[in-house]
Amino acid sequence: MGVCSVHNHLLCLDHVEGEVRDLAGWCQNNNLSLNVTKTKEMIVDYRKRTTILINGDVVEQVESFKFLGVHITNKLEWSKHTKTGTTKPIP
Repeated sequence: MGVCSVHNHLLCLDHVEGEVRDLAGWCQNNNLSLNVTKTKEMIVDYRKRTTILINGDVVEQVESFKFLGVHITNKLEWSKHTKTGTTKPIP
């Protein structure tokens, strides 16, 4: 999970793309690979969205995802997490 907080959208995109390139390079050097189908991009912003690529493959943009058991939404709301968490039985 990565976070970019920049007021200029293009600077943020450049930063994220650089980080993704560095991560992909590190993975390649260590005989690992990034699974693009399991990689998600979530933008918490109301401005224009752009796509991020990993080795030429587009990273899916989502409005919410589950990270370490916590549902995170692009509006930073807890409603999805509390709804899914309350449906599971307590052991």
